[in-house]
Amino acid sequence: MVRKTVTQEKVAANRRNAQRSTGPRTPRGKRISSFNAIKSGLFAKQLVIPEFDGQDAQTALDELLSNLRQDCQRVGVMENWLVEDIAGSIWRLRRAGRAERGSCLVHMWDGPFGMTKGTFSYHLSDVLAKENAVLSILDAASEEIARTGSLSKAIQAVVGPLVCDQRKTEVEAPETGQAKEETFLVDDDFKRRLENKRFFVRRDTAAHQSQVEENANNFISSYGLPPSEQIDKILMYEGRIRKQLEWSLTSLEKHQKNRKSKRAQSGS
Repeated sequence: MVRKTVTQEKVAANRRNAQRSTGPRTPRGKRISSFNAIKSGLFAKQLVIPEFDGQDAQTALDELLSNLRQDCQRVGVMENWLVEDIAGSIWRLRRAGRAERGSCLVHMWDGPFGMTKGTFSYHLSDVLAKENAVLSILDAASEEIARTGSLSKAIQAVVGPLVCDQRKTEVEAPETGQAKEETFLVDDDFKRRLENKRFFVRRDTAAHQSQVEENANNFISSYGLPPSEQIDKILMYEGRIRKQLEWSLTSLEKHQKNRKSKRAQSGS
């Protein structure tokens, strides 16, 4: 491509012509020229607050603005600005929804979790904790019997009272006639009783675990609304944004209607 050379005479002529220009003189021309410095998407870039809107917020806002530009079929600077204002209002309403969600979560995590002593939730959690402890002992005993065929004294002392009708024997010492140390017979009957106990404890533990989870879900649902002072601020914020959105939509509609009307008149 051949690059054109600008002569000194041409530069001087351009400067003289520029001095003669006074800019727009009519109110309408001045109003339009006041938007000349506004670049498309400028407001969209300043709207995003990643800490509140999410790290992918800019991409989401760009997509929203692009879709609105296609839907509204804007023409000119003023219509572009109004479309961006509409996008900003929609984006702020989205942020209000995120604020409501965040307020509910903070309110929930700062709450007592329904674990106040004396409540049903507290009692249920206490029962579940004890059942899990018993089940751990029974599981350890069953594993040791399967592995060694016997039980250590430490586990015997704990698991014995948990198995109903545990069997005991007293063997007399031939030398003294005194009874030897009490022991548990790890026979088939004891194994059966142990497995039965494990089955019933595991069943009760699963049922209570389900109750705890259901109660936790109900507790979370009870915090589905922000505190009153927070929801008042959110609703007030949303109300102002909706008014701004309504104004922007009405202004865009009027502007496009006037533009089309003038075009129709000029065409006729």
